[in-house]
Amino acid sequence: MTSRMWRSCLANSRRNGEAWSAMEEARDRPTLVKAAPMFFSHLHAMQRLFGSPKPTLRLIRGTSIYEVCYMFGDASGAGFGSSWTRGATLVYRFGVWGMEGTDTSSNYRELRNLVDTLEMMGRDGDLAGKEVFVFTDNMVSEAVSAKGSSKSKLLFDLVIKLYSLEMLYRCNIQLVHVAGTRMIEQGTDGLSRGDMYDGVMRGDSMLKYIPLHLNALERSPGLEDWLGSWAGDFRGREMEILAPEDWLERAHDFWGSRRNCDNMWIPAYKCGSMVWVPPLGVARFAIEELRQARQERQASLHIFVVPRLMGPEWRRNVFKSADLMFEVPVGHPIWPTEMHEPLTIALFFPYLNRCPWELRRSKLMVEVGRQVQGLLKDDPPAARNILSELFKLAGRMDSMQIRELRRVLSGLWISEVPGKSGIQR
Repeated sequence: MTSRMWRSCLANSRRNGEAWSAMEEARDRPTLVKAAPMFFSHLHAMQRLFGSPKPTLRLIRGTSIYEVCYMFGDASGAGFGSSWTRGATLVYRFGVWGMEGTDTSSNYRELRNLVDTLEMMGRDGDLAGKEVFVFTDNMVSEAVSAKGSSKSKLLFDLVIKLYSLEMLYRCNIQLVHVAGTRMIEQGTDGLSRGDMYDGVMRGDSMLKYIPLHLNALERSPGLEDWLGSWAGDFRGREMEILAPEDWLERAHDFWGSRRNCDNMWIPAYKCGSMVWVPPLGVARFAIEELRQARQERQASLHIFVVPRLMGPEWRRNVFKSADLMFEVPVGHPIWPTEMHEPLTIALFFPYLNRCPWELRRSKLMVEVGRQVQGLLKDDPPAARNILSELFKLAGRMDSMQIRELRRVLSGLWISEVPGKSGIQR
């Protein structure tokens, strides 16, 4: 029963003066049921993970991580290749598939190559107690490893092997999806084809291809001016770029302090237009803090800007709370091709002072998101103009009459700027 059906059932029982008992609920239960297709596989996986005589310790958060290991893996057609760091040394493996690669999907070969490489690293002592970042251009591998399951039996078995390796060597393994162009530039794509003269294979540093410590503004200096061109004057406020030390104070609208009439110290608050540009390694902490700040102080604007890397850590929180989200494609004037992965921008407008309280899921946001996403690739100036008009509109929604507000949110608003430079219907 859904929660709504359950509440309705309890309410009817109370109105009729009846007591709901577990025996009455179990009266119509069947004696035998048909097991789900993956039931046996899940039982077998639990036996593997919990079959040791003593409880197995699993590293959740290392207190003395002394080394981080980076690994790239790729499977191309009949071949595979991987490269990883061992201290300051580069280690690699490559080869061609045998019987294990016959009549299997590319998703299986990609994840199988990563798991086999990690098993070899574990035997060689490259996993114990370490934080391991595994980069792959296969999105399915990242998704199933983050979810912990898959409907495919072959992929499910490989995911269980990943968790077993973490428990065996007490390490943290995180798969990160990267663009295929980054894999080519790094050299592992060529390694899977027997080419050993690209990227790290010719002597480049592995860290050159891993921008997890950089934020979007550090990677693209022109990004701040582009953001300010359409979001820099929301309700007369200047756009503020938040540093990590501002996440716990200014992001919550703190603006100094004052003393009240009883001479008691109290904090002062000031609304603002906050731009969050966290490095990828801490993006999940930033989005969690953003959601808390938005619930506490509901009159501020928040813009979350992060490249599309390590998505499973932050994407779900963005989907749950953002009013509008779009991606700046690679090749845009402010996000050139050497960035490899698109840039994700999520907009969190202030809450409205009346129902429906927030703009998320309104027809206006859906239509604007669709138009902006299409124009960012074909006509970037038009996309910027649409965003600028949207911010002007959102800035005066609180002063609109309820009838006008409903027309706007239903997508019937006609922009003051004609042509492609506005939102029309």
